[in-house]
Amino acid sequence: MIDGLGTEAVPKRDVLIQDGRIARIAVTTMIADIPENAKIIDGEGLTVMPGIIDGHTHMGGIDYSVSNLNAEIWKDVSGMEIYQHMFAYGSQGGIDGMQRYNEANLYAGVTTIVEVGGSDEISTKIRDEIIAGSRLGPNIHTVGDTIESIPGNTLGVMQLTSEEVQAEIKGMLDAKAARGIEFIKLYAGISPWQARHIMTAARKRGMRGIADFWCMNNSQEVIETGLFDSYAHGGCVEVSEEEARWFAENDKFAMFTLDIFDTMRGERGWPDYEEQNFFRNPLIVDIWGKEGVQAYYDSFLSLREQWHDGEKAGYTEQLWGNKLPLLDLNMKNLMRMYQGGVTIFMGTDANWPPGNWPGEGMHYELELHVRAGIPPIDAIRMATYNGAKFIRRENEIGSVEKGKKADLLIVKGNPAEKISDTRNIVYVIKDGRILDRDSLKKR
Repeated sequence: MIDGLGTEAVPKRDVLIQDGRIARIAVTTMIADIPENAKIIDGEGLTVMPGIIDGHTHMGGIDYSVSNLNAEIWKDVSGMEIYQHMFAYGSQGGIDGMQRYNEANLYAGVTTIVEVGGSDEISTKIRDEIIAGSRLGPNIHTVGDTIESIPGNTLGVMQLTSEEVQAEIKGMLDAKAARGIEFIKLYAGISPWQARHIMTAARKRGMRGIADFWCMNNSQEVIETGLFDSYAHGGCVEVSEEEARWFAENDKFAMFTLDIFDTMRGERGWPDYEEQNFFRNPLIVDIWGKEGVQAYYDSFLSLREQWHDGEKAGYTEQLWGNKLPLLDLNMKNLMRMYQGGVTIFMGTDANWPPGNWPGEGMHYELELHVRAGIPPIDAIRMATYNGAKFIRRENEIGSVEKGKKADLLIVKGNPAEKISDTRNIVYVIKDGRILDRDSLKKR
Protein backbone atom coordinates (compact mmCIF):
# COMPACT_ATOMS: atom_id res chain seq x y z
CA MET A 1 0.00 0.00 0.00
CA ILE A 2 1.21 3.48 -0.96
CA ASP A 3 -0.71 5.99 1.13
CA GLY A 4 0.21 9.07 -0.95
CA LEU A 5 1.65 10.91 2.03
CA GLY A 6 5.25 10.27 1.09
CA THR A 7 5.73 7.50 3.63
CA GLU A 8 7.31 4.18 2.73
CA ALA A 9 5.14 1.66 0.93
CA VAL A 10 3.97 -1.10 3.27
CA PRO A 11 3.17 -4.74 2.42
CA LYS A 12 0.28 -6.96 3.42
CA ARG A 13 -2.51 -4.48 3.98
CA ASP A 14 -6.26 -4.92 3.64
CA VAL A 15 -8.49 -1.95 2.82
CA LEU A 16 -12.20 -2.14 3.65
CA ILE A 17 -14.47 0.17 1.61
CA GLN A 18 -18.03 0.88 2.73
CA ASP A 19 -20.48 3.54 1.55
CA GLY A 20 -17.92 5.03 -0.80
CA ARG A 21 -15.29 5.59 1.87
CA ILE A 22 -12.31 3.82 3.38
CA ALA A 23 -13.76 2.25 6.51
CA ARG A 24 -10.65 0.52 7.80
CA ILE A 25 -7.03 -0.33 6.95
CA ALA A 26 -5.27 -3.17 8.73
CA VAL A 27 -2.63 -5.85 8.38
CA THR A 28 -3.92 -8.60 6.08
CA THR A 29 -6.53 -10.92 7.70
CA MET A 30 -6.92 -8.59 10.72
CA ILE A 31 -10.18 -6.92 9.62
CA ALA A 32 -13.09 -8.62 11.35
CA ASP A 33 -16.79 -8.47 10.49
CA ILE A 34 -16.37 -8.12 6.73
CA PRO A 35 -19.89 -7.96 5.24
CA GLU A 36 -21.00 -11.25 3.70
CA ASN A 37 -21.81 -9.62 0.34
CA ALA A 38 -18.46 -7.81 0.10
CA LYS A 39 -16.53 -8.04 -3.16
CA ILE A 40 -13.04 -9.31 -2.42
CA ILE A 41 -10.10 -8.19 -4.57
CA ASP A 42 -7.07 -10.46 -4.36
CA GLY A 43 -4.17 -8.04 -4.08
CA GLU A 44 -1.36 -10.55 -4.50
CA GLY A 45 1.35 -8.83 -6.57
CA LEU A 46 -0.62 -5.58 -6.67
CA THR A 47 -0.26 -2.15 -5.12
CA VAL A 48 -3.07 0.13 -3.98
CA MET A 49 -2.48 3.89 -4.09
CA PRO A 50 -4.61 7.05 -4.22
CA GLY A 51 -6.34 8.03 -7.43
CA ILE A 52 -4.17 10.42 -9.44
CA ILE A 53 -4.91 14.17 -9.49
CA ASP A 54 -4.05 16.14 -12.65
CA GLY A 55 -3.60 19.70 -11.43
CA HIS A 56 -3.64 21.33 -14.89
CA THR A 57 -6.09 20.24 -17.58
CA HIS A 58 -8.31 21.66 -20.32
CA MET A 59 -11.40 19.59 -21.11
CA GLY A 60 -11.94 19.05 -24.80
CA GLY A 61 -12.10 16.40 -27.48
CA ILE A 62 -9.20 15.37 -29.70
CA ASP A 63 -9.24 15.53 -33.49
CA TYR A 64 -5.91 15.18 -35.26
CA SER A 65 -7.44 14.54 -38.67
CA VAL A 66 -5.33 15.71 -41.60
CA SER A 67 -8.30 17.65 -42.97
CA ASN A 68 -7.94 19.96 -39.98
CA LEU A 69 -4.19 20.16 -39.80
CA ASN A 70 -2.42 19.48 -43.08
CA ALA A 71 0.38 21.81 -44.10
CA GLU A 72 -1.40 23.00 -47.26
CA ILE A 73 -4.24 24.48 -45.21
CA TRP A 74 -1.96 26.03 -42.63
CA LYS A 75 1.02 27.08 -44.74
CA ASP A 76 0.07 30.78 -44.55
CA VAL A 77 -1.21 30.71 -40.97
CA SER A 78 0.82 31.99 -38.04
CA GLY A 79 1.69 29.86 -35.06
CA MET A 80 -0.57 31.82 -32.75
CA GLU A 81 -3.52 31.44 -35.13
CA ILE A 82 -3.06 27.68 -35.26
CA TYR A 83 -2.76 27.75 -31.47
CA GLN A 84 -6.19 29.37 -31.27
CA HIS A 85 -7.55 26.88 -33.79
CA MET A 86 -6.20 23.99 -31.74
CA PHE A 87 -8.32 25.04 -28.80
CA ALA A 88 -11.30 25.55 -31.09
CA TYR A 89 -11.12 22.07 -32.55
CA GLY A 90 -9.99 20.72 -29.18
CA SER A 91 -13.59 21.23 -28.13
CA GLN A 92 -14.92 19.79 -31.37
CA GLY A 93 -17.84 17.56 -30.60
CA GLY A 94 -18.77 19.90 -27.74
CA ILE A 95 -19.93 18.09 -24.64
CA ASP A 96 -19.30 14.70 -26.27
CA GLY A 97 -15.66 15.58 -26.84
CA MET A 98 -15.28 16.76 -23.26
CA GLN A 99 -16.96 13.57 -22.06
CA ARG A 100 -14.44 11.44 -23.94
CA TYR A 101 -11.67 13.52 -22.42
CA ASN A 102 -13.00 12.77 -18.94
CA GLU A 103 -13.36 9.08 -19.71
CA ALA A 104 -9.73 8.99 -20.87
CA ASN A 105 -8.69 10.37 -17.49
CA LEU A 106 -10.73 7.83 -15.55
CA TYR A 107 -9.43 4.98 -17.70
CA ALA A 108 -5.89 6.01 -16.74
CA GLY A 109 -6.66 6.24 -13.02
CA VAL A 110 -6.98 10.04 -12.88
CA THR A 111 -9.91 10.46 -10.52
CA THR A 112 -9.66 14.24 -10.04
CA ILE A 113 -8.79 17.02 -12.47
CA VAL A 114 -8.21 20.74 -12.03
CA GLU A 115 -9.30 22.51 -15.21
CA VAL A 116 -7.03 25.54 -15.47
CA GLY A 117 -8.97 27.27 -18.22
CA GLY A 118 -12.38 26.32 -19.53
CA SER A 119 -15.86 27.80 -19.42
CA ASP A 120 -17.66 29.23 -16.40
CA GLU A 121 -20.95 27.85 -17.68
CA ILE A 122 -20.08 24.56 -19.39
CA SER A 123 -17.33 23.37 -17.04
CA THR A 124 -19.43 23.86 -13.93
CA LYS A 125 -22.41 22.19 -15.62
CA ILE A 126 -20.35 19.06 -16.32
CA ARG A 127 -18.90 19.19 -12.81
CA ASP A 128 -22.36 19.31 -11.26
CA GLU A 129 -23.70 16.49 -13.44
CA ILE A 130 -20.82 14.25 -12.32
CA ILE A 131 -21.54 15.10 -8.69
CA ALA A 132 -25.23 14.30 -9.23
CA GLY A 133 -24.34 10.94 -10.78
CA SER A 134 -25.94 11.67 -14.15
CA ARG A 135 -22.57 11.78 -15.93
CA LEU A 136 -19.41 9.67 -15.63
CA GLY A 137 -16.20 11.51 -14.97
CA PRO A 138 -13.48 12.46 -12.52
CA ASN A 139 -13.99 14.98 -9.75
CA ILE A 140 -13.74 18.37 -11.46
CA HIS A 141 -12.41 21.60 -10.00
CA THR A 142 -12.33 24.44 -12.52
CA VAL A 143 -11.23 28.04 -12.82
CA GLY A 144 -13.84 28.47 -15.54
CA ASP A 145 -12.88 31.18 -18.02
CA THR A 146 -9.28 32.33 -17.79
CA ILE A 147 -8.90 35.98 -16.80
CA GLU A 148 -6.82 37.72 -19.47
CA SER A 149 -7.72 41.32 -18.77
CA ILE A 150 -9.68 43.44 -16.38
CA PRO A 151 -13.09 43.59 -18.11
CA GLY A 152 -13.53 46.85 -19.95
CA ASN A 153 -10.48 48.41 -18.32
CA THR A 154 -8.81 50.83 -20.70
CA LEU A 155 -7.66 53.09 -17.88
CA GLY A 156 -4.11 53.52 -16.66
CA VAL A 157 -2.49 51.84 -13.67
CA MET A 158 -3.40 54.71 -11.35
CA GLN A 159 -7.11 54.10 -12.04
CA LEU A 160 -7.13 50.44 -10.89
CA THR A 161 -8.71 51.50 -7.60
CA SER A 162 -11.43 53.51 -9.31
CA GLU A 163 -15.04 52.62 -8.63
CA GLU A 164 -15.47 51.62 -12.27
CA VAL A 165 -12.66 49.05 -12.32
CA GLN A 166 -13.33 47.73 -8.84
CA ALA A 167 -16.99 47.21 -9.72
CA GLU A 168 -15.99 45.21 -12.80
CA ILE A 169 -13.62 43.05 -10.77
CA LYS A 170 -16.33 42.48 -8.17
CA GLY A 171 -18.91 41.53 -10.78
CA MET A 172 -16.55 39.11 -12.50
CA LEU A 173 -15.56 37.33 -9.27
CA ASP A 174 -19.10 37.31 -7.86
CA ALA A 175 -20.32 35.58 -11.03
CA LYS A 176 -17.64 32.91 -10.64
CA ALA A 177 -18.35 32.46 -6.93
CA ALA A 178 -22.06 32.02 -7.68
CA ARG A 179 -21.12 28.98 -9.81
CA GLY A 180 -19.02 27.49 -7.03
CA ILE A 181 -15.68 28.36 -8.66
CA GLU A 182 -12.94 28.44 -6.02
CA PHE A 183 -9.87 29.13 -8.14
CA ILE A 184 -8.96 31.67 -10.80
CA LYS A 185 -6.23 31.69 -13.43
CA LEU A 186 -4.71 34.92 -14.63
CA TYR A 187 -2.95 34.88 -17.98
CA ALA A 188 0.04 36.74 -19.34
CA GLY A 189 -2.06 39.56 -20.82
CA ILE A 190 -2.44 40.92 -17.29
CA SER A 191 0.38 42.73 -15.51
CA PRO A 192 1.43 41.52 -12.05
CA TRP A 193 0.12 44.81 -10.63
CA GLN A 194 -3.29 44.35 -12.25
CA ALA A 195 -3.23 40.79 -10.90
CA ARG A 196 -2.62 42.16 -7.41
CA HIS A 197 -5.89 44.09 -7.54
CA ILE A 198 -7.84 41.08 -8.84
CA MET A 199 -6.24 38.71 -6.31
CA THR A 200 -6.92 41.12 -3.45
CA ALA A 201 -10.62 40.87 -4.26
CA ALA A 202 -10.38 37.11 -4.90
CA ARG A 203 -8.81 36.42 -1.52
CA LYS A 204 -11.74 38.11 0.19
CA ARG A 205 -13.89 35.38 -1.40
CA GLY A 206 -11.50 32.60 -0.37
CA MET A 207 -10.35 32.03 -3.95
CA ARG A 208 -6.87 30.80 -4.81
CA GLY A 209 -5.02 32.20 -7.80
CA ILE A 210 -2.89 30.49 -10.46
CA ALA A 211 -0.49 32.51 -12.63
CA ASP A 212 0.43 31.69 -16.21
CA PHE A 213 2.93 34.35 -17.18
CA TRP A 214 4.68 32.26 -19.85
CA CYS A 215 8.45 32.65 -19.61
CA MET A 216 8.17 34.47 -16.27
CA ASN A 217 6.64 31.48 -14.51
CA ASN A 218 8.86 30.47 -11.56
CA SER A 219 9.48 34.17 -10.88
CA GLN A 220 9.20 35.13 -7.23
CA GLU A 221 8.50 38.72 -8.30
CA VAL A 222 5.41 37.71 -10.30
CA ILE A 223 4.03 35.48 -7.53
CA GLU A 224 4.78 38.01 -4.78
CA THR A 225 3.49 41.09 -6.63
CA GLY A 226 0.40 39.34 -7.98
CA LEU A 227 -0.48 37.65 -4.65
CA PHE A 228 -0.71 34.29 -6.45
CA ASP A 229 -0.75 30.90 -4.76
CA SER A 230 0.97 29.01 -7.58
CA TYR A 231 1.98 29.22 -11.19
CA ALA A 232 0.59 26.95 -13.90
CA HIS A 233 3.86 25.82 -15.52
CA GLY A 234 7.56 26.05 -15.26
CA GLY A 235 9.19 28.81 -17.31
CA CYS A 236 12.48 30.20 -18.59
CA VAL A 237 13.72 31.69 -15.32
CA GLU A 238 16.21 29.89 -13.08
CA VAL A 239 15.11 29.67 -9.45
CA SER A 240 17.73 30.43 -6.81
CA GLU A 241 17.99 28.63 -3.48
CA GLU A 242 16.88 31.85 -1.78
CA GLU A 243 13.76 32.06 -3.96
CA ALA A 244 12.93 28.42 -3.29
CA ARG A 245 13.09 29.12 0.44
CA TRP A 246 10.80 32.12 -0.06
CA PHE A 247 8.23 29.91 -1.83
CA ALA A 248 8.35 27.43 1.04
CA GLU A 249 8.25 30.01 3.83
CA ASN A 250 5.25 31.76 2.23
CA ASP A 251 3.27 28.55 1.64
CA LYS A 252 3.33 28.89 -2.14
CA PHE A 253 2.78 25.91 -4.43
CA ALA A 254 4.73 24.98 -7.52
CA MET A 255 3.78 23.04 -10.66
CA PHE A 256 6.03 22.38 -13.65
CA THR A 257 4.15 20.46 -16.40
CA LEU A 258 7.48 19.04 -17.55
CA ASP A 259 5.80 17.36 -20.50
CA ILE A 260 5.25 20.81 -22.05
CA PHE A 261 8.97 21.47 -22.18
CA ASP A 262 9.61 17.92 -23.30
CA THR A 263 7.22 18.59 -26.18
CA MET A 264 8.93 21.88 -27.04
CA ARG A 265 12.22 20.09 -27.63
CA GLY A 266 10.58 17.03 -29.18
CA GLU A 267 12.25 14.59 -26.80
CA ARG A 268 9.28 12.25 -26.79
CA GLY A 269 7.66 13.30 -30.05
CA TRP A 270 10.42 12.70 -32.59
CA PRO A 271 11.43 9.21 -31.40
CA ASP A 272 7.81 8.21 -31.04
CA TYR A 273 7.00 9.48 -34.52
CA GLU A 274 9.68 7.14 -35.87
CA GLU A 275 8.89 4.17 -33.63
CA GLN A 276 5.11 4.76 -33.32
CA ASN A 277 5.02 3.44 -29.76
CA PHE A 278 1.68 5.12 -29.08
CA PHE A 279 0.08 2.20 -30.93
CA ARG A 280 1.45 -0.07 -28.18
CA ASN A 281 0.35 2.19 -25.32
CA PRO A 282 -3.02 0.93 -24.00
CA LEU A 283 -3.74 4.13 -22.06
CA ILE A 284 -3.80 5.90 -25.44
CA VAL A 285 -4.92 3.43 -28.08
CA ASP A 286 -7.64 1.82 -25.94
CA ILE A 287 -9.36 5.19 -25.62
CA TRP A 288 -8.68 6.96 -28.93
CA GLY A 289 -8.45 3.89 -31.15
CA LYS A 290 -5.90 3.08 -33.83
CA GLU A 291 -7.53 5.57 -36.19
CA GLY A 292 -7.13 8.40 -33.71
CA VAL A 293 -3.47 7.59 -33.11
CA GLN A 294 -2.84 7.26 -36.84
CA ALA A 295 -4.39 10.69 -37.40
CA TYR A 296 -1.87 12.11 -34.91
CA TYR A 297 1.04 10.58 -36.77
CA ASP A 298 -0.33 11.74 -40.12
CA SER A 299 -0.47 15.34 -38.91
CA PHE A 300 2.70 15.26 -36.78
CA LEU A 301 5.07 16.96 -39.24
CA SER A 302 2.56 19.71 -39.94
CA LEU A 303 2.06 20.31 -36.24
CA ARG A 304 5.81 20.50 -35.66
CA GLU A 305 6.29 22.95 -38.52
CA GLN A 306 3.40 25.20 -37.58
CA TRP A 307 3.90 25.25 -33.82
CA HIS A 308 7.48 24.30 -32.98
CA ASP A 309 9.99 24.60 -35.78
CA GLY A 310 8.69 26.67 -38.71
CA GLU A 311 9.51 30.30 -39.47
CA LYS A 312 6.02 31.32 -38.35
CA ALA A 313 5.76 28.75 -35.57
CA GLY A 314 4.05 29.85 -32.39
CA TYR A 315 7.06 29.47 -30.11
CA THR A 316 9.25 31.27 -32.63
CA GLU A 317 6.82 34.18 -32.84
CA GLN A 318 6.79 34.46 -29.07
CA LEU A 319 10.59 34.85 -29.08
CA TRP A 320 11.22 31.71 -27.03
CA GLY A 321 14.59 31.28 -28.70
CA ASN A 322 16.43 28.00 -28.18
CA LYS A 323 13.89 25.62 -26.66
CA LEU A 324 16.27 22.72 -26.10
CA PRO A 325 17.50 23.81 -22.63
CA LEU A 326 14.01 24.38 -21.20
CA LEU A 327 13.32 20.83 -20.02
CA ASP A 328 16.69 20.60 -18.29
CA LEU A 329 16.19 24.04 -16.73
CA ASN A 330 12.78 23.13 -15.37
CA MET A 331 14.01 19.80 -14.04
CA LYS A 332 16.75 21.76 -12.24
CA ASN A 333 14.18 24.21 -10.87
CA LEU A 334 11.96 21.31 -9.79
CA MET A 335 14.78 19.80 -7.75
CA ARG A 336 15.71 23.17 -6.25
CA MET A 337 12.09 23.74 -5.17
CA TYR A 338 11.85 20.18 -3.85
CA GLN A 339 15.05 20.50 -1.84
CA GLY A 340 13.86 23.87 -0.55
CA GLY A 341 10.71 22.31 0.92
CA VAL A 342 8.17 23.79 -1.52
CA THR A 343 4.85 21.95 -1.90
CA ILE A 344 4.90 20.70 -5.49
CA PHE A 345 1.84 19.31 -7.22
CA MET A 346 1.59 17.88 -10.69
CA GLY A 347 -0.28 18.62 -13.91
CA THR A 348 -0.07 18.00 -17.65
CA ASP A 349 -1.91 20.82 -19.49
CA ALA A 350 -3.56 18.06 -21.59
CA ASN A 351 -4.80 18.04 -24.24
CA TRP A 352 -2.32 20.68 -25.33
CA PRO A 353 0.27 20.44 -26.90
CA PRO A 354 -0.69 17.85 -29.54
CA GLY A 355 0.40 14.41 -28.37
CA ASN A 356 -0.20 15.27 -24.72
CA TRP A 357 -2.81 12.58 -24.17
CA PRO A 358 -5.40 13.06 -21.40
CA GLY A 359 -4.93 10.57 -18.58
CA GLU A 360 -1.84 8.92 -20.02
CA GLY A 361 0.01 12.23 -19.73
CA MET A 362 0.02 12.07 -15.93
CA HIS A 363 1.91 8.79 -16.01
CA TYR A 364 4.48 10.38 -18.30
CA GLU A 365 4.63 13.43 -16.01
CA LEU A 366 5.37 11.11 -13.07
CA GLU A 367 8.17 9.50 -15.05
CA LEU A 368 9.67 12.90 -15.95
CA HIS A 369 9.66 13.96 -12.30
CA VAL A 370 11.48 10.80 -11.32
CA ARG A 371 13.95 11.30 -14.19
CA ALA A 372 14.63 14.78 -12.78
CA GLY A 373 15.66 13.21 -9.46
CA ILE A 374 12.45 13.05 -7.39
CA PRO A 375 12.16 9.75 -5.47
CA PRO A 376 9.18 7.74 -6.79
CA ILE A 377 7.34 7.81 -3.44
CA ASP A 378 7.56 11.63 -3.39
CA ALA A 379 6.54 11.92 -7.03
CA ILE A 380 3.41 9.93 -6.18
CA ARG A 381 2.69 12.32 -3.32
CA MET A 382 2.96 15.23 -5.78
CA ALA A 383 0.45 13.53 -8.08
CA THR A 384 -2.00 12.73 -5.29
CA TYR A 385 -1.95 14.32 -1.83
CA ASN A 386 -0.27 17.59 -2.83
CA GLY A 387 -2.83 18.15 -5.56
CA ALA A 388 -5.60 17.56 -3.04
CA LYS A 389 -3.92 20.03 -0.72
CA PHE A 390 -3.86 22.74 -3.39
CA ILE A 391 -7.59 22.40 -4.03
CA ARG A 392 -8.20 22.20 -0.27
CA ARG A 393 -9.58 18.66 -0.42
CA GLU A 394 -6.80 16.87 1.46
CA ASN A 395 -9.30 15.79 4.14
CA GLU A 396 -11.39 14.06 1.46
CA ILE A 397 -9.09 12.68 -1.24
CA GLY A 398 -5.43 12.31 -2.17
CA SER A 399 -4.36 9.59 0.26
CA VAL A 400 -5.27 6.11 1.42
CA GLU A 401 -6.52 6.84 4.94
CA LYS A 402 -9.48 5.80 7.04
CA GLY A 403 -12.51 8.02 6.50
CA LYS A 404 -11.49 9.40 3.12
CA LYS A 405 -13.33 8.91 -0.15
CA ALA A 406 -12.36 5.66 -1.81
CA ASP A 407 -10.78 7.12 -4.96
CA LEU A 408 -8.11 4.51 -5.54
CA LEU A 409 -5.83 3.04 -8.17
CA ILE A 410 -4.75 -0.61 -8.02
CA VAL A 411 -1.80 -1.56 -10.23
CA LYS A 412 0.37 -4.56 -10.91
CA GLY A 413 3.86 -4.15 -9.48
CA ASN A 414 5.17 -1.50 -7.09
CA PRO A 415 5.42 2.12 -8.32
CA ALA A 416 7.46 3.00 -5.22
CA GLU A 417 10.26 0.97 -6.79
CA LYS A 418 9.46 1.43 -10.49
CA ILE A 419 7.36 4.50 -11.25
CA SER A 420 6.18 3.21 -14.63
CA ASP A 421 4.21 0.53 -12.77
CA THR A 422 1.47 3.16 -12.32
CA ARG A 423 0.60 2.30 -15.94
CA ASN A 424 -0.15 -1.33 -15.11
CA ILE A 425 -3.72 -0.59 -14.09
CA VAL A 426 -5.86 -3.47 -12.81
CA TYR A 427 -8.65 -1.51 -11.07
CA VAL A 428 -9.78 2.10 -10.86
CA ILE A 429 -12.09 2.81 -7.92
CA LYS A 430 -13.99 6.10 -7.66
CA ASP A 431 -16.40 6.91 -4.85
CA GLY A 432 -15.97 3.32 -3.66
CA ARG A 433 -17.15 1.79 -6.95
CA ILE A 434 -15.03 -0.23 -9.35
CA LEU A 435 -14.92 1.42 -12.77
CA ASP A 436 -15.88 -0.76 -15.73
CA ARG A 437 -12.80 0.17 -17.78
CA ASP A 438 -13.66 -2.23 -20.60
CA SER A 439 -16.83 -0.27 -21.32
CA LEU A 440 -14.72 2.85 -22.02
CA LYS A 441 -12.57 1.31 -24.75
CA LYS A 442 -12.91 2.60 -28.28
CA ARG A 443 -15.03 0.14 -30.26
